[in-house]
Amino acid sequence: MLLLSAKALLPKKMLPRFVISRRPALLLVFFLLSLVALAQHPARPLARPRVYVRTNPASPAWELRNGQWFDGKRFQKRVFYVKDGLLQRSRPAHVDTVVDLRGQWVIPPFAEAHTHMLDGTRGLPAMIEKYLREGVYYVQVLTNSRRGAEAARPFLNQPRSVDAVYANGGLTSTLGHPFMAYEPRAMGFYDYTQWKIKQDTIAKSRLMENDAYWFLDSLPDLNAKWPRILAGRPDLLKIYLLDAKNYERTRRSGQLGDKGLRPDIAAEIVRRAHAAGLRVFAHVETADDFRLGVRLGVDGFAHAPNYGGRDCPDPADCYLTAADLRAAGRRGIMMTPTVWIGYNFTPADSSRLRRHQTAQRELLRNMVRSNVAPLVGADWYGETPVGEALAWEKLGAFDHGTLLRLWTETTARAIFPSRRIGRLAPGYEASLLVLGQNPLLDFPAAVRDIRLRVKQGERLPGPPADRAAQAGTVGTVQQP
Repeated sequence: MLLLSAKALLPKKMLPRFVISRRPALLLVFFLLSLVALAQHPARPLARPRVYVRTNPASPAWELRNGQWFDGKRFQKRVFYVKDGLLQRSRPAHVDTVVDLRGQWVIPPFAEAHTHMLDGTRGLPAMIEKYLREGVYYVQVLTNSRRGAEAARPFLNQPRSVDAVYANGGLTSTLGHPFMAYEPRAMGFYDYTQWKIKQDTIAKSRLMENDAYWFLDSLPDLNAKWPRILAGRPDLLKIYLLDAKNYERTRRSGQLGDKGLRPDIAAEIVRRAHAAGLRVFAHVETADDFRLGVRLGVDGFAHAPNYGGRDCPDPADCYLTAADLRAAGRRGIMMTPTVWIGYNFTPADSSRLRRHQTAQRELLRNMVRSNVAPLVGADWYGETPVGEALAWEKLGAFDHGTLLRLWTETTARAIFPSRRIGRLAPGYEASLLVLGQNPLLDFPAAVRDIRLRVKQGERLPGPPADRAAQAGTVGTVQQP
C-alpha cells in the first residue's frame, strides 16, 4: 500500500531513479520516510472564501453614459451608475457627476500576478504611480521582505492606491533560491559579476534570513519557524522546487541558489498552509517539479517549466504534457507562465526562439483547454505586467477578447479570490479603465491609450502628459 500511495503522489520518474540507485542505505531510508510523510499527510484543498466587496461610501455618485462596456467577450453600449464605489444599473436618487464617455471603450483594470516590487518604501510612490498610470490596480508579490511589506502596507489597499497581497519570505532549503536574489544586495554587493568572487563570504551571511527567505531543511526546522512565518501575516506563501527529484545531489553540490525544498518538507508546508487558510504558489524549474507540485496540492505555479527556453535533450524534462495539465486542471491550479523572458534570445538564437515560442503558444492554449488558469505575471523588476501581456499578444495564442478577459478578470480574481472585481456588472466594485481605442481591434495600441481611470468610484489623476494630450476626450458635466 505504501508503494501504491507513493506512486500516486510523486512524479513517475522519481521512484525508479531512487530504486535503482546504489547510493548509501541512509539515502534510501530518507527517501522512504519522505514517501510516508507525503502519503500520510496530503494537503486538503482550500475552502472557497466568501464573496466580498470593498465599498467606498466617500466616492461621488456618477452617471457614466455613452460608453462601450466589455462583457468578457465583446463591447456593449450601456449606461452605468456608481454609488458607494459600486456599479449599478439603476439611477441613484442623487448624481454628483455625469460623464459622457463619447463612445469609448470601458474595461476592468489590469492585474499583476507575479512581481517582487512594492517591497519597502524606497521607490514606492513612483512604483505605485507607474502601476496606476498603466492601469494596473491589483498586484501579487510572490516573495518579498516581511519588513518591506510591513513598511509598504500603510500606503496600499485604498481607493487611490494599488491593492496588493504579499507572500513574504520564500520557503526554501539552506542557500537555496531565493537566497542569492536577496543576500548579496543586503550586503551591498549590487554588481552581480562580483557575486561569484564573493560567494564564500555571501554564503556565510544571513542578513535577510527569516525575512526575505526561510531555510527549512527538516521537520524540526519547520516546527520551530512555522509560528514566526505565520506571525508575519502573509496573504499567501511561496515554496521553491528546483529539480526536486535530485534534491540530495543539488544539496551536496555547494552551489548557491540552485536548490529548493526537500519534497516531504514542501508537502508539509502545503498541508499546514491550507489548514491556516493560505494559498501556496510554487516556483518550479522542471516538468517534474510541476508534477510534484500538482501532487502536493499547490494552488498555483510561478513560471512554467523551462520558462527561460533552454535547450532540452529530453523534452519530458522541460515541457508539460496534456496529461500534466489535465491533472492540474482537475485541482483548479493556476500558473503565471512568464512568456516575455523568451524574447531575450539574441538574433543568433532565432531558430531556438521560434521553437520556444511555438512551445509557449501551445502551452497557453492547452492551459485554457485543461482548466489551468493562465495568469498575467511579469516577474520583471521595475516593470508592470504590460510587457508580459504584450508578449502574450505577440504569440497569438488567444483572440484579443480572451486575452483581455484573462488579464482583467481571471488574473485579478486569482489575486483576490471571491472579491467582486474584474467584471463590469452591478454589485461589482466601480474600478475601470476607459480606452481611446478598441482593444479587440488593436490590442497593443489600445491598452496604452488610457483616457480615464476610476478605482472604487474615485477618479484617479492621470500623468500630466496624458492630461494635456487627452484634454476633452472625456466630457464631464457637473450636476446642480
